[in-house]
Amino acid sequence: MELRCTYARLSFLSASYESKLLSRDLSGLRVSYFHGPDCSTTERRMANDRTPHERALPNHQNAVIPREKLERYSLDSAHVSSAFGKSSGKDKARVFKAVLGFVKEDWELLKNCILEELPYSEATVEDEDEHGKRYTVTVSITGPSGNTAAVLTAWIIKRGTDFPTLISARCRRRGR
Repeated sequence: MELRCTYARLSFLSASYESKLLSRDLSGLRVSYFHGPDCSTTERRMANDRTPHERALPNHQNAVIPREKLERYSLDSAHVSSAFGKSSGKDKARVFKAVLGFVKEDWELLKNCILEELPYSEATVEDEDEHGKRYTVTVSITGPSGNTAAVLTAWIIKRGTDFPTLISARCRRRGR
């Protein structure tokens, strides 16, 4: 069972800690507190009210999101692709910050948001080769800014494994 509550902005929290999703596991009851900019009573539906998508990412319960994929790539405003000598991570970071308010230090919050929404979104098979089967999943994420946007995630289930690993994540710009 999961309980989610939205609390009004707490004046004693600094701006960098406002709008953070905090999770605590209390004797099997997972409780998430979302400190949002508004004063609504419940921002998200209870997990029990949601049905997983019939075409969700296979074995999404065991999905792995490596820290470096978010912290040193998707949310890294200084990342430049060494292989191609051009921007790849820094543009993603700029959009994540502008649209949802995520910065590099929020990597774990973004990870938790993606994993939380993963079961409720359709996975699309993109490719299968000698490395494994690749999927894309678009999830709806509410960021630290209070805005909600689509985040496109790319996954691979490598040959010889049965769990998906995040390859990339990017926030879609507003209106796209």
